[in-house]
This record gives sequence, C-alpha cells and structure tokens, in this order.
Amino acid sequence: MDGCTSLSLVHESIGALAKLTFWSLRDCKILVSIPDNINTMISLQTLDFCGCLELTYLPIGEGFNSSSNLESLIFLEIGFCNLLEVPDAIGQLSCLERLNLQGNDFVSLPNSIKGLHCLAYLNLSHCHKLKTLPNLPSERASSGGRYFKTVSGSHDHRSGFYVFGCPKLVDKFSIDLNGVSAHFNEEFSCKGIELAWLIRLIKEPYHFRCGFDIVVPWGLEVIFSRWFNNEFDEGSVIRIKQCNMDDNWIGFAFCVIFEVDKYFSVSFSSSPPYPFYLSFESENTEEYFDMPLNLELDKIGRSNHLWIIYISRQHCHFLKTGAHITFKARERFKIKKWGMSSIFKQDIDYLQRMQLGEPLPPHPNLDHSDVHYIDFDFVEKSNSSSGSKFQLPYNWLVTKEDKDENKEAKVKENNLSNVGLERPRLSPRVEISSIRMDDVFRWRKNGQK
Repeated sequence: MDGCTSLSLVHESIGALAKLTFWSLRDCKILVSIPDNINTMISLQTLDFCGCLELTYLPIGEGFNSSSNLESLIFLEIGFCNLLEVPDAIGQLSCLERLNLQGNDFVSLPNSIKGLHCLAYLNLSHCHKLKTLPNLPSERASSGGRYFKTVSGSHDHRSGFYVFGCPKLVDKFSIDLNGVSAHFNEEFSCKGIELAWLIRLIKEPYHFRCGFDIVVPWGLEVIFSRWFNNEFDEGSVIRIKQCNMDDNWIGFAFCVIFEVDKYFSVSFSSSPPYPFYLSFESENTEEYFDMPLNLELDKIGRSNHLWIIYISRQHCHFLKTGAHITFKARERFKIKKWGMSSIFKQDIDYLQRMQLGEPLPPHPNLDHSDVHYIDFDFVEKSNSSSGSKFQLPYNWLVTKEDKDENKEAKVKENNLSNVGLERPRLSPRVEISSIRMDDVFRWRKNGQK
C-alpha cells in the first residue's frame, strides 16, 4: 500500500487482521488518521508510516486493553509524519527494537520511553521543535535481536542513536539520565547521553551487526578528552601498526567532532562519493562507514556534533590490511578533530563510572605498557592507484551467523512473496554478501578492480 497518493483514511476493519506481521503505508502523503483498533493487531512486527505528511497523531494504546497493544511490534517507522506528540503508550511496546521518529513536530518525548529496554535504534534527527529529552532506556534487555531475524541482509541495517538537526534542543539542552540532571551550557554539557547508548549496545552484541554509531550535539568534552587520547586534526591519515588483541579486547571506537555549514554551496564534481564517512583505504579498495543521516536537511546553521562509531572485534579487519584511516567529508562539513581507542571488557565499568560523573583519571592510551596502547604511523597521503578504487561499505564481511540468519529470513520473505505479500527492503544498500575477505585480499595483491 506504499505511495497511495489518494488514501486519506484507513477502514477500521484493518484491526481484524490479527495475524498480519508487516504493514506499510509509506509515502501515503494525504493520509490523515489511523483507526484505534490497530492496537488489536497482536502479530504485527513492522509498522511503517514514513512520509505520511498529514499524519499528526498515532493512536497507540487507545480504546483497548493496554496489556496486548501491538505486543509483537519490533520496528516502528514514523519519520517525517509531522506528529505533534508521541503517545505515552509507546512505552508499553516491550518488544520494540527500532524506532524512527525523525522529521516530526513534537516538542518532547513521553517519560514512558525509558521502558523500551529492547530498543537498539532511535532516530530523533531533524525534529526541529524538540526541546527536551526524558530518561532514555538504560537497563539491559532480557531479550532482543529479533529484528535481525526478520529481514534478509540484516548486516546492512544500522543500529544506533541519532540526535542531529534539532536546533531547539541545542539551544536549551536538558536531560535527566539515571537521576543525573544536566544542562547544555558551558559548565555542564549533555554528559551521559552518548555513554548510556554506547554502554548498553556494547554489553549486548545481539543489538547490532558489525557495529553501530551515535550522533549527538557537541558538548561532550568528557568522553573525548578522557577516552580518545589518540587525537588527530582534520586531514590526518594514520595506519595502525600494532595494538593489543588479547582475549578481553572487544572492538574499536572512532570519534569525530564536526561542524555543518548550511549556507555553504557544495560542488559535487570534486566531492567524496558520500557526504561524510570514515575511510579505510588500501591500494585498490576503499571501505567506508558512512553517516546514515540526511545531512542536507540540516537547519541549524553552523552547529557542532559528535559522531561515535564502534566496530566489533570480528570486523576489525583494517588491522590486518594496514589500511589508511581517516574521516572524509564534503566541503560543507568541517572536521574539527577525530580520535580512536581500542575497547576491552574492563572498559565498560570505566564508561559507566564516567557516565555517572565520578572522578576518574585520564583514559591511558599513551603508555606502552597499557593494554590500550596503539602503535601507529602518520601517512602523508592516502593510498593511491591508477583508476578508481573498488569501494565497499564497511559491513561487507558476512559471518557464519549472518549467513544462517540471512537464510532463515529469506525463507520467511519468500513465503510472503508466494502469497503476493512481498516485503520491501527498508534500507536498500549494495548487495555484496557473496564477497569473501580472501577475494578482497587477492584483489589488493593482484591489483584487480
């Protein structure tokens, strides 16, 4: 039912479809209301109203037994719907793992959102009227990762937390996280918001595939100065020579502070292929971890933001390839500085103490005797070769678990297709699941493109 430009109302008989698992009304631009009895659709796992520009209210939890409201819902997509408020009953969606609220007109979120313990993806970008944030989910979920078992190519779907293009939130940032109140000003920045998500996702790897990222307004000097002691200026390119990879090592984190100038006119002829990305460049290939947001919608002028990227241990193949690492951006994006750090199991406690504001010594990355020490070289310029390079999204490596999960999800999708209910891909990206790491190494060695 996507793109039905003449659809303005949905008949209440939709509530009788108690076994329906997937329902999308994406880009139904004149849709103005949804019947209350959607709450009886207890089997629904995906609900997509993205781009329904006239939809200002969502009747979740109204008129029915709240204990059974959309009890199976995993993914709720209501971006760019001009919602005036988020219903308080959203906190009852105990299975919800992905919530896209970007581009709406609400000024706050209900406190009940802290009850969404399975949430692994929350997008609040381009909510230009958003002023405050309540407690966000911080407790560990007893279950999760169901979303990745329902879509093929699950490693293409990003997990993370995104607050970008929210000018009123930047002007008056207030947050109460785990009982700690903060205000976005010179004295006390929005400490804790990025740490809460970093900690909870690292703790539960089933929340993501390959890695995840976090984008928040800048003002988080605590995490950058204490955690990313390996700091670099714009244009710096480095190659990691050696680092500790003992049994407690769980991955790598990269962090960049960037400014967006909405008044800058972009010349795409000489720009990088993606607006903003973390680049891993070798002789014949370039792998990119790109920003998953539409940065062209930014309306906050010259604003600073923090972007944190986490890549799990099994996907840190840049350590074997000797790739040249840097952040790249089009001209309207100014990179202030960036950093990196290896992460170990014992660091989770350090991060939790940092989140609570406890006094801590600087994170030790520079001492050769410390497990976090990284031996690296500065590279004068990136690897270059004649012709264009073979470009890969960084999540191209498919693990055995990914393959098994992908096969199971494809069977489910084929079953839907056989009855005329083929599920569309929600986040289409390049399909390269058949490429193996050995193939890429061979291309690099032989100079193939």
